[in-house]
Amino acid sequence: YEPELVLSARFGADPKTFRKQMWPFIHALSELEYQVIIFDNCYKGDQQHDCLLSVDGTDFRINWTSKAFYSHKFKGCGLWYEVALNILTGDICWINGPFEPGKYNDLMIFRMGLMGELDEGERVEADDGYLGEAPLHVKCPKSLTSDPVNKKLKSRVRVLTVKK
Repeated sequence: YEPELVLSARFGADPKTFRKQMWPFIHALSELEYQVIIFDNCYKGDQQHDCLLSVDGTDFRINWTSKAFYSHKFKGCGLWYEVALNILTGDICWINGPFEPGKYNDLMIFRMGLMGELDEGERVEADDGYLGEAPLHVKCPKSLTSDPVNKKLKSRVRVLTVKK
């Protein structure tokens, strides 16, 4: 996001006035969370796949100075959230946080929250930061390469691609 000074100039206001005028909008957006982020939206467009959600952690920059909130991504302070989207519709279905960026990793947060919300046999698509729960609760790239069936399919795809 842009600094307050840049945003206030864009709207033709001094920073103090801009800050005062923006808080009602920020609070209004915050109140929409429970109307927009609905876990059951993960079933929208469900085609009986075992993965309905894609999950990952994301950092948000904050203007604080604290070692506890240091984010390597920003080389400064931030907050870390876990966000899950419906794979087919893009709806935000889950948000968990904020957390201190350096204190927890993706897998720890997943185990503390979203994993317990999944139906029996349901998994999520994720990056390899979630490998510790694959393949039972997570489908991630490295877990797919260790599966003999997937290895065979991938090798066939590589052969077909090279032949063309």
